Amino acid sequence: MLDLEEQDEHDDIVSLDYAFKRAGCRISDIIVGMVNGGIAKRYLSKDPTKIGFARLLVSLREVKAEFAPESPGLKRHEFARTLGLDRATAMAFFESGFFEFGHSEGRVNRRAHDTVTQESFDAFFREHASLAELARGWMQPSKLRTGLTRASILPVWACRERRIATFYRRSDVEAYRGRNC
Repeated sequence: MLDLEEQDEHDDIVSLDYAFKRAGCRISDIIVGMVNGGIAKRYLSKDPTKIGFARLLVSLREVKAEFAPESPGLKRHEFARTLGLDRATAMAFFESGFFEFGHSEGRVNRRAHDTVTQESFDAFFREHASLAELARGWMQPSKLRTGLTRASILPVWACRERRIATFYRRSDVEAYRGRNC
């Protein structure tokens, strides 16, 4: 602990006793990581009332990168955030049947979570795109939707009045574009 810079705690620089709880590992794992060089950022808290592990500060980002298990997919809130959808719309799309599910366990509370596998998420978006994405730089989404409907090209999943949550097959829209450009 000699020669360590003193610093205040903030979002990433946290006490060792807090870091192990957030990363789902043991304090001894983090100490071994520090000795082996896997955890490079180390500081002492400026607060002189803290003692022991509470005084030793580490980078939470480094600890999580070293010890936190990778998630097998996207949890519900990550799915909604990734797509930029509101909760209700995202939950309906999450359970739409287009995605394969996995399960993960929370690092801290050990609760089971449903996840959409990253592979099925990526596969869906290789073959499908949102109305907003398909219309970007070409025409207004409402005009594209009208044209696709007239050409009997229907969305594979639609959310009323939400162009970022209405999805079409890319190949169908590309064929439509080829006929109408």
